[in-house]
Amino acid sequence: MIIDKLQEKIDYSKKIKDYQTINISSEILDEINAKKELKGWREGDELKVIKKMIKEAEKELSSRVLEDERSEFRDKLKVLNEFVPKELTFEEVNSRLIIISQDIIIAKTKKQKMAIAMKYLKDLGFNVDPKDVELIVKKMSRL
Repeated sequence: MIIDKLQEKIDYSKKIKDYQTINISSEILDEINAKKELKGWREGDELKVIKKMIKEAEKELSSRVLEDERSEFRDKLKVLNEFVPKELTFEEVNSRLIIISQDIIIAKTKKQKMAIAMKYLKDLGFNVDPKDVELIVKKMSRL
């Protein structure tokens, strides 16, 4: 999925002649493809590669003094962050979980309740703080 989005970004950037985005996107794609060749690659590992590249770029950004160098890493971070799921706020998590509140309430154990909530949010493609989910599930269970 991420690989397809990266390829689309490269193709679009070629059409508009955005060579910087082409280079950055190609670098990300090359890194993912290189890691894919390693033993133990699993579905969803693309996101882990991107998150690692974000950490590396942030570290490089903080160590650079010249504005041109800093700009290069800011641009790289901008492209990388496009592929990381948005983390929901507490209120957004709550509004999403209300939809499945009955399923959460009827689950027997805390572990089952959390599993239902986390799977639902993950299936929607959201990144959430498990502590937020735990608080919301606990509140729903009291109703």
